[in-house]
Amino acid sequence: MSITHKRIRKPTLKGMAAFDEKVVNFEKRLSARYGEISLLLKKDVSTDVSVTSLNNLDENIKASYEEYLSLAKVYSDFLIASNTEKSLRLNEHFKAKLVELDKEISGFADIVQKTKQQILEQLMKGSHVSSDKSSVKSSKVSAKKSSVKGSHVSSKSSKTIEILTAKYAEAQVAKTNAQYAEEEATLLKQKAQLEHQTKIATADNVRKLTELESDLNVLSLKKAAAAAQAEVDALERMSHRDNESMVDVSVKDLNLQKLPDTNTEDKVTGFLNQIQNVAPETSSEQKFPVSETLTNYILKKELVFSRVTSFNDSAETYQSWKSSFKQVTSELSVNPPEEIDLLIKWLGPDSKKHALSLKSAYRKDPRLGLQKIWERLDERYGSPEIVHKIIMKKLRISKAVK
Repeated sequence: MSITHKRIRKPTLKGMAAFDEKVVNFEKRLSARYGEISLLLKKDVSTDVSVTSLNNLDENIKASYEEYLSLAKVYSDFLIASNTEKSLRLNEHFKAKLVELDKEISGFADIVQKTKQQILEQLMKGSHVSSDKSSVKSSKVSAKKSSVKGSHVSSKSSKTIEILTAKYAEAQVAKTNAQYAEEEATLLKQKAQLEHQTKIATADNVRKLTELESDLNVLSLKKAAAAAQAEVDALERMSHRDNESMVDVSVKDLNLQKLPDTNTEDKVTGFLNQIQNVAPETSSEQKFPVSETLTNYILKKELVFSRVTSFNDSAETYQSWKSSFKQVTSELSVNPPEEIDLLIKWLGPDSKKHALSLKSAYRKDPRLGLQKIWERLDERYGSPEIVHKIIMKKLRISKAVK
């Protein structure tokens, strides 16, 4: 099954320095653990004739190796989470080193096990030989010496049997420990396999999370485009509605809706006379004012929008930009949803993100959403602390120039 990894990071110089420092710290701790294991693995078990000492050596190696694996897991997780080219390369190298160490420990465990077996076999053979020799010796001594000396030899033989019995019991204990060690090794392998599967599942979840974040970014861009289109449509409807209202006013002023209530000929004659009397006034006094008013409205709207500039996300120009924007929206008499759309259009890249986020959060209450947007902008670009910081920066620059 193929796994889609996260995009590899490109750390900054500061981040790389922090990463290298942590890597050095991990390697020092791992090197100390590895040194302890190496000392134990270098021990010559062929000179050791005690099963108990071999068991102690085996337990010490297991304890040191478990500590090393625990620290190794933390180090490997750190390298994977860093997700840089260097960290991934170090992780692959470290995995290969773990495989080699595991082989060394497994080989040494086999040697210890074989040595234990040889010791047990020698003990069993020695037990039979000692038993035969002591029986022959006791028969000869009984024929040559007195009953008192025979009693003394019998006492020595019983002590030897007790020692051999204790050694045999010790061998059985070692054999039992070896069986449990094999079961423990099987469980450790299963544990490692489960941890590997967990890492795979975690990587898959991270991939899905990245895809969701990408889809959210695309949706945000689509939302911004839809808001801009809605703004254009709203302005077109406003312009069309204003034009229709002006035309209706001009038609009402002609007073042509009601005709004299007479017969047909009187109606026609009166209507023609009214048209002749009204037409000159309409052409000279009403048509020109209507067209002039419509032209002035369109020019005024274009002039108002020409006064609005995009916000450059700078606290230095925020107050002047806000004053200009507020004056324009006041002259246009826009409602809260329209003002939010205009804000999104004229805000800078960083400030626009805040407006889009708050618009989504307060989509059911545009008036409150507009208030929250201005509060967020005032906090980030118009607070006294930020203005003071800008003034101090200018003073430092001016002093440096002087």
